[in-house]
Amino acid sequence: VVDYISIGKRDKFYDNIIKPRELHPWKYNRIYSLLRKPIIRCDDCYIWGNRMVENLHYHLVQTILRGKEPSSKDGKLSINALNGKILEFYGDKFNDYAYEYLKEIPEVIFYKCVKSINSKKIENKQKQFLGDIDILGIDKNKKRIYLIETKNFSYSRDLSELDIEIKEMFINTQKKNCFLTKEINRVTWAQEHVSDIIKEYCLDAGDWKIRYTFLTNKPLISIEFTKKKVNATFLKHINLEYLRNLKDK
Repeated sequence: VVDYISIGKRDKFYDNIIKPRELHPWKYNRIYSLLRKPIIRCDDCYIWGNRMVENLHYHLVQTILRGKEPSSKDGKLSINALNGKILEFYGDKFNDYAYEYLKEIPEVIFYKCVKSINSKKIENKQKQFLGDIDILGIDKNKKRIYLIETKNFSYSRDLSELDIEIKEMFINTQKKNCFLTKEINRVTWAQEHVSDIIKEYCLDAGDWKIRYTFLTNKPLISIEFTKKKVNATFLKHINLEYLRNLKDK
């Protein structure tokens, strides 16, 4: 434990274990930062300040609870699986909380964790699952169907974390699509299956419109930074007026 929270002399500034970015002073939560390693090993002596060791306790607990604690680069400590479970837990918890909050909005009926509609799975033409609809809202008076994607984000504390948030939200890779693309794909599916939605929820026939929005626990810096035109708000700002003013994809 002491080795994990302390730093000693290195033969090289850049070693074979630590990635160079872990030494960049502008990166938050660096392996070699004073916040993470407040104890200095000097031969047989240990040097520390009581206040920094106390701060480590708070910081370590917060990073673990946020699912942000990195595994050690030497492989001796791996908590990637734990991080994944923590993030999944808080994501599900926020989705449930958002659902209970939305149920207080008048004139709209909400359903959560919708995986299929009228016995049809939410999948593309290649039979690939597009993900469930976190919260589905039906506004009978305005003939609107709302697809609400809930996201439990942590604040981006530096440019490195902001870069990660931007990529997760807006940039597709060869391995996976970004959050926006995934949501637009679900919106497209819903538009193509309006008749199934009408049957599933016993709605009146008519010109039903599909609208979407991201619903987050905190304001997303990435949207303000990139100036992307995307439907998104955070929990305390969503209401009936916001839903009815949503734009098409």
